[in-house]
Amino acid sequence: MKFIKYLAWTIICLFVLVPSIFLALIMTSTGSQFLIERTSEYAGIELTFEQLEGNLVSELTLKNLRVAQTNWQASAKYLSIAWQPTDLLDKRLVFKQIKSESFEFETLSTTPTAEASENIKLPQLQLPFELVIENLSAITNHVVVDSAKQKLPDVRGRFEWHDSTVAIKRLEVEYQQVTSTMSGNITTANDYPINLDVSWQVNSPLEKLAIDAITGTTILQGDLSQLSAVSEFGIAASPEMHRINVQLKGLLQREPYWLADVAITNLPTQPLLPLLVPAESPWNEWLADSRITLVATVDNQQAAIQTLDIAQIGKKNGALKFDGLLSNYLSFNDTPEQVRVRGLLSASTIVLPAEVLGIELAIDSIAGNIEGNLDSFQHNLTIAATYAENTS
Repeated sequence: MKFIKYLAWTIICLFVLVPSIFLALIMTSTGSQFLIERTSEYAGIELTFEQLEGNLVSELTLKNLRVAQTNWQASAKYLSIAWQPTDLLDKRLVFKQIKSESFEFETLSTTPTAEASENIKLPQLQLPFELVIENLSAITNHVVVDSAKQKLPDVRGRFEWHDSTVAIKRLEVEYQQVTSTMSGNITTANDYPINLDVSWQVNSPLEKLAIDAITGTTILQGDLSQLSAVSEFGIAASPEMHRINVQLKGLLQREPYWLADVAITNLPTQPLLPLLVPAESPWNEWLADSRITLVATVDNQQAAIQTLDIAQIGKKNGALKFDGLLSNYLSFNDTPEQVRVRGLLSASTIVLPAEVLGIELAIDSIAGNIEGNLDSFQHNLTIAATYAENTS
């Protein structure tokens, strides 16, 4: 009989008393703090925080949090986590919200490792449970690498992760002048197949450009070995839409390759002029009403221009057309003499500003080919023009 009593008490302690004590412990702030600190010590993680509010059962808030290991450390001014522990019975980890403020992640200097392999190998990730985050908010984020601090985007969203599929219900990303909203799926297996719809806006893209915003959409499809990005965008106060289709290959390699098909339709030159010429320059008024149409195929070596039309030039609404090849264009800033151009040029009814030349030069027509760079330039052009001295 004593054995049966001992067995009964053992069962009560193991299955009733101990879980009750554990539950009572984590339902209090003090108990939750004790459990977090002991768990971090057992895992070999350095963890400190100034204040803990709530508990591990419902919602927990940590202020001035710092977590560190040998090779990295992370900190946050504010971290709040609310979850539903009862969903664990259904193999679902559900977070009602995860919010952080002033998050910073820093990699610490370590012994140099061997040179990275030629290609990046992606981890094959498959969760043993379903992860649901209903409200994610991370603002004022930074990363520190080699003592260099870089700002990261602010992120807000909702997503679910089941097996190897991440279903992004809504993800808002803000970084400097760029805001975007995306939805779709990413698979964390093989080469990470991607299917995302992105809406985005760039506010005041460059300081000198007279453009308030560029707004567009992008469809991302493929995987990290071969990805397609089809974009359509417009410029504020202009009704025309423009398209860029980019094909990216070998994103996991050291030198990925990309190819873009560009279609720009009737783009006003006026918003671009502050970047090209001074406001008081005669060229400003000369190009104020002009519009650009461009059809080209561009890769990281050259731009094959099928059509470049500049219309409504000057007071006679002249036109300039070019088709040809622009090579080594990425060298323009460092070694502009390496940039080469070759193609056919034509123009009609262009009147150059007399304030620049001292005479009024009217070009009736230009036709021919050009080839060369800034150091050496050749052309075979037929030009019909008239001029008159500026007597004003």
